[in-house]
Amino acid sequence: MSLWDDPTFKAMEQNLTPEQKREYKIAGELLYNTIDYETGQLLDNNSNLQDLLLAIKSGLRYCDLDNDDLNLLKKFYNKEEIDNLFTSHN
Repeated sequence: MSLWDDPTFKAMEQNLTPEQKREYKIAGELLYNTIDYETGQLLDNNSNLQDLLLAIKSGLRYCDLDNDDLNLLKKFYNKEEIDNLFTSHN
């Protein structure tokens, strides 16, 4: 049986709120983008993104971002997802 076919995990996913689903999606993307799957090496390209996401959760406003921050977010998220990051945390 696949982990994704497990009834326990299916029930858990169905009971998540939209905000919880978004949080899991972000965590999964961060994890996925932390590993070079060809070499098995950990990448350090997400530490800045993780710091930025934490700052957003802590109240950083969109107007406070500089161009580097915006470009980093645009590398991982589309416009709607970026907007959701700010509306869900501020």
